Amino acid sequence: MKLTSVLFNVVLALAVLGLCFKLYGGSGAQIGASAGNDAREASVAATVYDNILSRASVRDYTDREIESATLDSLLRAAMAAPSARDMRPWHFIVVNEREILDTLGNMTGNWAPVGRAQAAVIVCGSTVGRKPGSVNGFWVEDCSAASENLLLAAHAMGLGAVWCGGYPHEDRVASLRSYFSLPDSIQPLNVIALGYPKSPGRVKEKFDEDRIHVNNW
Repeated sequence: MKLTSVLFNVVLALAVLGLCFKLYGGSGAQIGASAGNDAREASVAATVYDNILSRASVRDYTDREIESATLDSLLRAAMAAPSARDMRPWHFIVVNEREILDTLGNMTGNWAPVGRAQAAVIVCGSTVGRKPGSVNGFWVEDCSAASENLLLAAHAMGLGAVWCGGYPHEDRVASLRSYFSLPDSIQPLNVIALGYPKSPGRVKEKFDEDRIHVNNW
C-alpha cells in the first residue's frame, strides 16, 4: 500500500508540473517573444528617429557611382509618400549622365551641387485633377512629401543629398521645361543632387519651442 501511495503521489506531482508548464511555460515564452518584439520595435523607432534628426544637406560628393538598384530604392521610398486623395501626382526624371549633370549645375548658381553629383532626381508634379478639366492644387505638397522621403532614404543608405529649389522661380521652371521637353501639365518642383559625401553634412539643432502653439496662437 505504501509503495502504491508513493507511486500515486509521484504521478500526481508530475501531472501537476506538466499542467503548470502548459499554463505558464507557454505564457512565459509568449511574454519573452513579446518583449523581444517590443525591443526590436523600439530599436527600429530609435533608428528612424535618429535618421530624421541627423539628416543634413550635402553639397560635395566623391567620384563613387550610385548603382541603379540604389536609385530604384530611393524612388520606391519617394513614392511611399502620402498624397491628397491618393492622386500620387509625382513624376521623377533620373539623371546620371555627366553631360546633363554639368548642364543642370550651370543653369543657376543655386544648382552648382548638381554639377558635382553622381546623379540627380528632378521631382515633378502633374497639375491635372481627378475630373476632366480640373486642376490638382495639392501637387506641391504631395511632391514635397515625396522629396523628403527621398532625402531621408538617401541619408539612411549612406548617400548625401541636397534639395535644389526650382518652383516657384519661373526662370528655373522654364529652363527645366525647355531642356527636358516637359508637357504643359507637368511642373518641376526641384532638383535633388545625389552622391556619396566627401564629408558629413553639418547637422543643425532646429527644434524651437517658440514655433509651437498649443490649442491657440
